[in-house]
Amino acid sequence: MTREPLAVGRFSGPASRDLAFDLRGLVAADRAWKLPRLAYVLVILGSLGVALLGLFESGGGSSSPIEASSGTRLTDLALTAGIVAVLGLGVTGIPRLRRGASALTIDNAGLHLVYSPSAHEDIGWSDRRGFVLRDLSASPMFVRGDQAFRLHRASFWGRRTLLTQAAFESILREAELRAMDRSEERGSANRYGYVPITYRIRPSAGS
Repeated sequence: MTREPLAVGRFSGPASRDLAFDLRGLVAADRAWKLPRLAYVLVILGSLGVALLGLFESGGGSSSPIEASSGTRLTDLALTAGIVAVLGLGVTGIPRLRRGASALTIDNAGLHLVYSPSAHEDIGWSDRRGFVLRDLSASPMFVRGDQAFRLHRASFWGRRTLLTQAAFESILREAELRAMDRSEERGSANRYGYVPITYRIRPSAGS
């Protein structure tokens, strides 16, 4: 998919007015992207929970040290710790799959996402954690066009939000005009020629 390069040269500085984007048209695409993954995660977490309960019950049924060798107890403890760790990781990852934003505003303070009348998120240009943009538009056969542009705060649990191409390019442009640090990572091409591009953006070290 060929796109025109960002027209950064036509701007002398950050936007003097707020830039607003209506993302409600991406609701169906967001649901189609996240619901299957959320169901998959919940099934895995449920299975691990059952396995953990089974370990507790089997451990409680043998209170005598003679009945269970130390090797068996250590194996059970290691398995229990592993399951608990995976459960914790899965639970903390669920917020990533919550409903994406319905509106985005870009201003001199940063990015302002609206998820619902009572749920908002602000990502300031000065936020040291920064944020991540993903461009998956290189292979429309692999990713739906309305799911190709994505944004999230630079954290494991940051909620993923779909963007329109105009919103995506405006964020990149505004970040560049503010001289923010930007790293670009290109994934390996697979047999479909699919090459995802990930932009990691944060305030420059000197700001």
